[in-house]
Amino acid sequence: MINLEERIFSGSVLVFILLFVILGFGYNSIAKIAPLVVGIPGIFLATLQLLANFRRKEAKKKSYEGNFKNILTVWLWLAYYIFLIWLVGFFIGTFLFIITFSRFFSNFSLLRSVFFGGTSTIITYLLLSLLLEFPLPKGFFFG
Repeated sequence: MINLEERIFSGSVLVFILLFVILGFGYNSIAKIAPLVVGIPGIFLATLQLLANFRRKEAKKKSYEGNFKNILTVWLWLAYYIFLIWLVGFFIGTFLFIITFSRFFSNFSLLRSVFFGGTSTIITYLLLSLLLEFPLPKGFFFG
């Protein structure tokens, strides 16, 4: 079958998220917010991914198996993100990370990178700070 592994993985993720949401309904009204905030968008995204896997035709196989350079690149980006969070806090660090990552690694234009970084940071702020009231790092300069 075409993309069998991807279909199995996407289906497994969808089932896992559905179970997560179903179990979340058993909690009291305050405790069920987190599973629903994470789970409902997760169900939507996992369903889209599963449908995309069924629509995709078999293409030339790209190897994503890690060689040392690829693994080192991922770890350096992660270290850069952690450093930014430590230095300027979660929201500014996330904004700067998304801009630089999408600009240099994904080759987005500067305007698209800023838009993507801004919308991602605003959505993260609304979910984590306003809705869940989750305390996030303020950074070395602002803490």
